[in-house]
Amino acid sequence: MNTVSVGFIGLGNVGSKIASNIIKGNFQLFVNDLDKNKSKNLIEEGAKWCTTLEDLASKSTIIVTCLPSPKVVNEVLTNLLPFLNKKHPRDNPAIPPPIMAICSE
Repeated sequence: MNTVSVGFIGLGNVGSKIASNIIKGNFQLFVNDLDKNKSKNLIEEGAKWCTTLEDLASKSTIIVTCLPSPKVVNEVLTNLLPFLNKKHPRDNPAIPPPIMAICSE
């Protein structure tokens, strides 16, 4: 098992496939989605369900999102920010500038 643990938020059609490949890469995977049923196959493959973003952040060294719109990305990242710490990388061009500014503080 790889020592990097990955948190994954957003398990739709694209996200679930990416998340499955993360498991196949021998990474420990923690998942969250609005619909827990979307995690069923991933849990069977070895992923762990996280009920809250706080739980996911505490168990993950890297957090990946696969979300449907900039509005949803902004909402999720705003809710996730209080739970991030120095172990989480914050250099990501996909993060909207207002959120990135908060992350950099």
